[in-house]
Amino acid sequence: MASKKISRLGYGKKLRIEHNPDAKGRQPRYTVMDVYTEEITHPQGVTTILSEVLAKDLVGWALDMFEDAILQKLNSLLDDEPLTTEDVAEAKQASNRKRNDGAASGSKVHALIEAYLKGEEVTEIFDDEGVTNAFAAFVKWYGDTKPKVLGVEQVVYSQMYKYAGCCDALLEIDGKVYLTDWKTTSASKKAPKGIYPEMFIQLGGYAGAMIEEAMWGKGIGKLPKIDGLMVVSVKKDGKLDVAVREDVDWCAQIFRDVISIKEFIKETEEGIK
Repeated sequence: MASKKISRLGYGKKLRIEHNPDAKGRQPRYTVMDVYTEEITHPQGVTTILSEVLAKDLVGWALDMFEDAILQKLNSLLDDEPLTTEDVAEAKQASNRKRNDGAASGSKVHALIEAYLKGEEVTEIFDDEGVTNAFAAFVKWYGDTKPKVLGVEQVVYSQMYKYAGCCDALLEIDGKVYLTDWKTTSASKKAPKGIYPEMFIQLGGYAGAMIEEAMWGKGIGKLPKIDGLMVVSVKKDGKLDVAVREDVDWCAQIFRDVISIKEFIKETEEGIK
């Protein structure tokens, strides 16, 4: 999740690939322009494709948020106080508040980590304790792990499969190169560490695009062999968890399978209509 607009030339300087993290509504987040023909396309992002095909259990999550809000309200009521319809209506908004607060906090944490990895002075102080805790957890992990930073916030594009994305970092740790994503997802009953399997499919999409360009398009500089995919989960309570998969090609193939499922669904829906 880049905090600033990114633009680079790729595929042998044939394509200009841009990522606009501030895109709103129907504005395109990714733009690819052929430098020679000036043809412009707006490929879908990796996370958009995953959200369309692999729907998370948002209903269950929302119900959990509603239950927690109701229980908190009940615990705060006096013995003779009733639970009102206004209380229920307020509790129904719990998941929306949680989602919006989480997105805002996540963007702040990503911006701080991005600046830190680029060697920029981190002077901005947020009055959000959760952001402070999450960033402090990252700094401690970084100090203990001492990774070599090979790349930060790189926009990628697959010319073959027509999708784009922005990966957080490429790190070398103990001689191995990891394509890394920072996550600020809160822990849940399904994912106690805030890490979901879909996150590795997302990283597989990024890895597949990078490998494709390095092989066929003379791109992403001299890309080293990616040894693994790493998810670093930094949470507002100051806890940090790390999960790794080293079957990079398999994860990249799984993402391509997701694209195939997406295309199958679209084709079938059009046939039914």
